[in-house]
Amino acid sequence: MIRSVSRALDILELLNRRDSITALELARELAAPRATIYRILETLVAKGFIYQHESDNQFRLAQGVTSLSRGYTCELQLASVAKPLMKGLTERLAWPLSLAVISGSDLVVIENTDRFSPLAVEKFNVGHRMPVLRTASGLCLLAFSDAKRRAETLSLVGQASDNADNVLQSRLHTIRERGFARQQRSRGRVKITAVSVPVSGEEGRKRAALTLRFTEPAVSREILEKAIIPAMLHTAAEISAESGAVT
Repeated sequence: MIRSVSRALDILELLNRRDSITALELARELAAPRATIYRILETLVAKGFIYQHESDNQFRLAQGVTSLSRGYTCELQLASVAKPLMKGLTERLAWPLSLAVISGSDLVVIENTDRFSPLAVEKFNVGHRMPVLRTASGLCLLAFSDAKRRAETLSLVGQASDNADNVLQSRLHTIRERGFARQQRSRGRVKITAVSVPVSGEEGRKRAALTLRFTEPAVSREILEKAIIPAMLHTAAEISAESGAVT
């Protein structure tokens, strides 16, 4: 048996049971030298399996551990439930949809309908990662996160919540009031707008963002707010309900 591999797996198992733990606690639990534990932790962080939160220096599991499982994780189950509902909405509206969750400082796509949309200017594969603050999905999830989770995410992207930019805080407030996030960017000469609504998980926590992309000026503000957003909110509620969430 390779001891370093065994200890790395022991660390992941401990974190799965305890949510978070310090390096010193790990060394005690595993009866291993601290220097050895630190080297293993550095490797697991570099591989994206765990991360260390700067607020308390404790280690937590990261999104990368889901790649180790062939069973249904929460995200995979959510994606499985969402897939036919998202496909149905794309068939009605024609525009591509994506479902994404926050992983550390990034946003990760867990399902999309790009392959079913004739209007998809660009295609994002499942697993595609994007910066949280540069996407409608990321801003949507930040806006609807509880204060603790929002502070943790902002800390990971290098922005302490206590000193967060006033413009960002104002924007998150506006998103909460409107019920959706909107972000525009350019791809060559084409302007692409993304609109995102939250998908609820257990106890009403917003666990994912459902996002639709369209090119300007194909969709008017009236159509967006009176037809597209209500349809997206309805689909998000269906995803929440079918995944067993409390909305």
